[in-house]
Amino acid sequence: MICGETCVKCKFLKPHLETRAQKNGIPFEDKDINEATPSEIEWASSLPVIWFDDKQIEYDEALAIISNNNG
Repeated sequence: MICGETCVKCKFLKPHLETRAQKNGIPFEDKDINEATPSEIEWASSLPVIWFDDKQIEYDEALAIISNNNG
């Protein structure tokens, strides 16, 4: 997950995605947008930039995932 310091969406999603990752034994990485490489953010339309495996997903997709799996 690539976030900005003042991104409200990032602050909302982060604890849910961290919990989901822990429950599923998946590593969770949080990176500041200022430390991201161009290839990590090139297709992003807004923050947060969320990667599941090798696929970049949008905020709405992440919301659906945490809603369907109760976080």
